[in-house]
Amino acid sequence: NKNPIDMSEFGDLSKVEELDLNDLNITNISRVGKMPNITTLDLSGSNIDDASTIAHLPIKTRLDDEYLII
Repeated sequence: NKNPIDMSEFGDLSKVEELDLNDLNITNISRVGKMPNITTLDLSGSNIDDASTIAHLPIKTRLDDEYLII
């Protein structure tokens, strides 16, 4: 399902450490940039409107089973 997902509608994400968002159409990923405990983020196959809000994070992103440091 490629319906747009706005992460601002999600509940409390403050304790999330790993997040799998693969194959999604994400219209607002800025909340991830404010998640204090996030360490791993899977975005493979996802369409993200603006990744600048997460570019500063010391997170690993999985892409085709390889982890990249953003």
